[in-house]
Amino acid sequence: MPGPKGLPYVGSALDYEDDPLGWMIRTRTEYGDVVRLDPESIVVHDPRLVHHVLVETNADFILDNSFVGGRRGRQELLDGLPEWMTVRRYLNRGLVRPVLLAHVGRIEQRMRRTVDALAGRDADLFDEAQRMLGAATADYCIGGGDDDVDAVARAVEEVFWASLDVTDSKESRLPIGPRPVARRARALNTNLVETLTDLVRRRRAESRPEQPRDVLDGLLDHPLNLPDREVVGVVRLLIVTSHGPAGAALSWCLLRLAEQPALLRAVRDEIITTPVHPDRLPGEDWPLTSAVLKETLRMHPPNWAMGRTVAVPTLLGPYRLPAGERVLFSPYLIHRDPRHWTDPEIFHPERWLAATRPHSEHAYLPFGAGTRVCPGARLGPVQLAIALATIVRDHSLSFPPLDTVQPATSTLLVPVHAVGRWSRLPGAAAERAATVTAERSGRSPTGP
Repeated sequence: MPGPKGLPYVGSALDYEDDPLGWMIRTRTEYGDVVRLDPESIVVHDPRLVHHVLVETNADFILDNSFVGGRRGRQELLDGLPEWMTVRRYLNRGLVRPVLLAHVGRIEQRMRRTVDALAGRDADLFDEAQRMLGAATADYCIGGGDDDVDAVARAVEEVFWASLDVTDSKESRLPIGPRPVARRARALNTNLVETLTDLVRRRRAESRPEQPRDVLDGLLDHPLNLPDREVVGVVRLLIVTSHGPAGAALSWCLLRLAEQPALLRAVRDEIITTPVHPDRLPGEDWPLTSAVLKETLRMHPPNWAMGRTVAVPTLLGPYRLPAGERVLFSPYLIHRDPRHWTDPEIFHPERWLAATRPHSEHAYLPFGAGTRVCPGARLGPVQLAIALATIVRDHSLSFPPLDTVQPATSTLLVPVHAVGRWSRLPGAAAERAATVTAERSGRSPTGP
C-alpha cells in the first residue's frame, strides 16, 4: 500500500500527530486516495470507498471509541453491539415531528434569553455556542417536564470536555497500561447515567400528557415498555453525542456571516419576512438560511476526521485489510476536493439552491452515513436554524476576520479563541424582529 516510509513500528504517526490535516493533504497529493499512515492505520480519501466503510459498519467495520483499546476493547464493543443498535433504533423512533415541534416552542424562548444576556459582551464564540446548543439538546430530551434541564446540561458539558481530553491524550492508542484521563471521563459519565436514571424513574411515576413533550415522554410511552436502562441509554446517546458539533457549526456560520454583510442582511431579511408556521420547523421555509448552514457544514464539518476499525478481514477496493486495521477519513478534505466540487474553497451557499446536486456522489458527509450516522443529523439542522435566527434577526455581528482564526483539529473542528460579540440592532430593525418573535410565540410584542 502506498505511503511514506516513516519510522519502524510507528510509521508516520508522529508526523501525523504534529499536523494531522497538513499530513493528509501532503500525502494525498503524493500517494493518492489510500495512504499508509502506520503499520496498523490507513487514510482513505475516495468518497466511494469511505461510503463503503460507513455502510458496512457493524459488519466488516466497527465504530471504535477512546475509552477502550486493543483487541480486548474491540471485542467488548462487538459483544455489546446488538444492545447498542437496539438503543439506536429506539432513538430513531423518539425523533418524531411532534416532539420536535414541542421542543421548538420551548427552545426559542430559552435561546432568546441566552442571546439577550450575552448581547454586547465579548465572549469566546465556541464556548458560548456549545453551551447554548448543548442546553437545547437537553431540553429536547427532557425539557417537557419539571426536570432540571440546566443541571443535566452542565453534567453533559463536563462529560463532553472530559471525552475530548481522552481523545487528545492518545491513551486509546496504547494496547495496555493505565488510562487516568479515560478513568475520569468514565466517572463523570457514571454520574450522568445515575442522574438520568433518577430522572427516568421520577418521570415514569408521574402522569404524562397524551402527546409526548420530549424524547423521554415518547420513550416511556413506547409500546414495547422499554426498561429504564435502555431509556437512559437512548437519552444519554443523543444528549452526549450532539453536544459540541452543533456549537462548532454555529460558531463557523457566525464567523462566515460576520465577514459577508450582504449575505447576513439577506439571511436576516428571509428570516424576518418568512415567519415560521406553527406546523413547520425552523429552516424548512428558509432556503437561503438552510443553504448557508449546509455550506458551513461543507467547509467546516465539526467532525472533520472520522474512523472505523476493521472487525473481520475484508477488502476495501483492491486492498485486503486485516482485523484491527484502523481506517481514517476526513469529511473536511472530501468536502474541499476539486474533483468532487466546483470552486470548493469558495464559501458559496447558492450552490445548494440549484436544481442539481452540487457534488459527486457520496462527497457530502458532515454527519457520516450508514447504520451509525450521527444521531443529531435530524435534530442539528433544526436547532442550528433556531439559534442562527435568534442571533442574526435583531443583532449585528462583530467577530475577528476568518483568516485570523485558527481551527483546532483535534476531535472537533472548532475556532480557537474567536472572541467577539453580537449587539442589539437599534430602532426599526429590532422592533420589527421583536414583532416577528411575538407572532411566533403568540404573545404581544409589548406584553410580558
